[in-house]
Amino acid sequence: MNDFDRAKREFRDYYDANIAMFRDAEKSVRTQILSALADQPSFTTPHVVSRIKAREECINKFQRKYLARLAQAGARYEIKDYIGDLIGVRVICLYAPDIMEIARLLEEEFDVLDFTDKTREVEVTADTFRYKGLHLDMALSVRRRSLPAYARYASVRFEVQVRTAIQDAWSTLDQAIKYKKQVPHELSRRINALAALFEIADREFLAIRD
Repeated sequence: MNDFDRAKREFRDYYDANIAMFRDAEKSVRTQILSALADQPSFTTPHVVSRIKAREECINKFQRKYLARLAQAGARYEIKDYIGDLIGVRVICLYAPDIMEIARLLEEEFDVLDFTDKTREVEVTADTFRYKGLHLDMALSVRRRSLPAYARYASVRFEVQVRTAIQDAWSTLDQAIKYKKQVPHELSRRINALAALFEIADREFLAIRD
């Protein structure tokens, strides 16, 4: 048995043994986030949804993103250490300026392990149009971990994606078209043109509000 076969077996055992806890943690994290963001004076309460990544999808993600590098290094690894989005939460707000305010509030309530500003990545290039949003890799804060109600989830990590409603619609459609597919050049140009229209729509809704 090679290292990857061993790691897959161990991860499947780990996932199956803890799936009930993952489901409870998902509900708890979603509720905590919604509570932290509800009734804020600066923005309308966002829509908050969550999911648990399927077991085999976790393995496939690890294989795509990490396996080659780890195998080359000859290091022993456990797949669970590389799946920070096993629990995923999506926060969908109305306007782009709400995103950073939501991130600020979440940083006050939870520990931020890492973040990726996909909006910034896109906007630093003049000719690129693709998915925008903010990704936060998070864990419960020390204060929350010390509370009996959350102690069971002390070691749980989760990913929070913060998007506008327009960004969320675009991401859903774009993923449905392109996810794990080779898209011909001409279709890619058409998809990029549509992405530009979604970006214009986001700006215009904000301008109308203002």
